This record gives sequence, structure tokens and C-alpha cells, in this order.
Amino acid sequence: MIVNVGQIGDARLKLGADIQPHDGKLDVIVASSATVIGALRTLFRILTGRFEGHSDLQYLSVEHIVIKAKPALPTEVDGETLGITALEARAVPAGALLLVPRTYHAGGSSSGEPDQSS
Repeated sequence: MIVNVGQIGDARLKLGADIQPHDGKLDVIVASSATVIGALRTLFRILTGRFEGHSDLQYLSVEHIVIKAKPALPTEVDGETLGITALEARAVPAGALLLVPRTYHAGGSSSGEPDQSS
């Protein structure tokens, strides 16, 4: 999974410990379990915030990535079918204009709450 925001909406589900939307990087989450039990363990680790110390769950921070697979695999973006691998993604710092509440601070807080001090 390639992400730029490490928390899923109001669910407060964090996908990783150090995923920052303003760092100019893409974060790659590699879950590589080969069994259903292993996949459930990996999911449990994410749900409980234990992101480190397990070979089936790895994190990378990159500016550019190309993902290839043999045989080719389907790809999607935000739930919409994109095509098949190879997939190339690149971080584009300041590449989108967003409307946010006045109380939003780009640094945010570690709790995921907007910084109210500015």
C-alpha cells in the first residue's frame, strides 16, 4: 500500500508510526504474509499500533517508487481500478491545493487532532 496520510478519517486508525502528510514523501507499507493466519496477525499489529519488529510488516519512506510483479497484478487508487503492475508513483510536494479549517496546522499534533494554537 502506498499512502501519504497515516490515519484513516475519523476512525483514528493509524497505518504506521511515522507517516506524515507534509514531509514530501510517500510511505510504502509492505504486508507480506503468505498465510491467512499471518495476514490476521499483521492486521492485528496495525489495529493495535504495534508497527515495528515483525518481518511480515515493513515500512519504507520514498520520493519515487516503481512496483513490478510477475505475473502482473491488478492495481487500484482509492478503491478505483487503475490497471495492472507495473505501477509508478512519485511524491509531488505542494502538488495539491486543499481547503482546510482555519484551526488546521500543517504540523498537526501527535494525537491526530488539529493544532488549535495557531
